Amino acid sequence: MYHPITINLLVLVCFVAPMRGAPSLTPNELLSRAASHGDTVEMRRLMTNGSVVVEVDHPDDKGRPPLLHAANAGHHRAVKMLLEAGADPNARGHDGDTAFFWAAASGHTHIMRTLLAAEDIDTDSGDVQGRTPLFAAACNGRLSAIKLLLDLGADPDTPDYRGISPVMCTRNLGCDKCVRVLRTAGAVNIDWMESVLHPLGG
Repeated sequence: MYHPITINLLVLVCFVAPMRGAPSLTPNELLSRAASHGDTVEMRRLMTNGSVVVEVDHPDDKGRPPLLHAANAGHHRAVKMLLEAGADPNARGHDGDTAFFWAAASGHTHIMRTLLAAEDIDTDSGDVQGRTPLFAAACNGRLSAIKLLLDLGADPDTPDYRGISPVMCTRNLGCDKCVRVLRTAGAVNIDWMESVLHPLGG
């Protein structure tokens, strides 16, 4: 049986744009697919083709625009191309997730820095489940992303809606280095079972 946090991790890393060969894709769907695969040649073709109209922030069925797909997959050139074309760095999916959130969850610090340079981003802004970029990075053991977020002033103790904190995620994951970095930054080491039995506000 999967631990509850582990189930969340599977959700955090498994979204992709429609695969190649999917029937009847619109130009906007083709752009999302190209961004997800880092196909900058196809992206450029779609965005400069005068015979079709594409919207760089057009969401897929999960509300995620192409920039979120490129950031999640670690395609830096695709991210830069979308930003140069006017993509909104703070655009959110239906779950409240952003490109910065997914870059942190996937440990793509170069993309995080590019997004930060493009716009004033709230590094503590979470999704609808209260998961911040730091929470996402911690739950996936992304040490470099954790360090970058803490350097940017991210709160090391902000929990999700269940009361689970970043340091609890790293303990569950077994990332001792992540735990030490978070605790050095002031995170409170709360036991997992204590949180389940006595959730915040409970």
